[in-house]
Amino acid sequence: MKVYERFLKACLGKKVLVRYGRCSQGRCEIQGELLAYDNLCLLLLVREGIGSRSFEKLVLINKKEVESIEIVGRENVQEFWWAYEKFKGN
Repeated sequence: MKVYERFLKACLGKKVLVRYGRCSQGRCEIQGELLAYDNLCLLLLVREGIGSRSFEKLVLINKKEVESIEIVGRENVQEFWWAYEKFKGN
């Protein structure tokens, strides 16, 4: 679990794509900024809508349901590889 925690720490404050749980139409995906995590859940800030109809919401995801987490965006490619190397334990 320590390796997973180090990877999550590297993702803090970054835009991430989280695949989790099961929905009626298959796997759920949500994209947002990882604000915090603990031993039970992840807290994401999710922005939805366009222009004046946009809004933000906080989403809690049970860590037991998380299948994968990816850092999103080209600007984060170097940070992704750094996090990946840390995840592998190198």
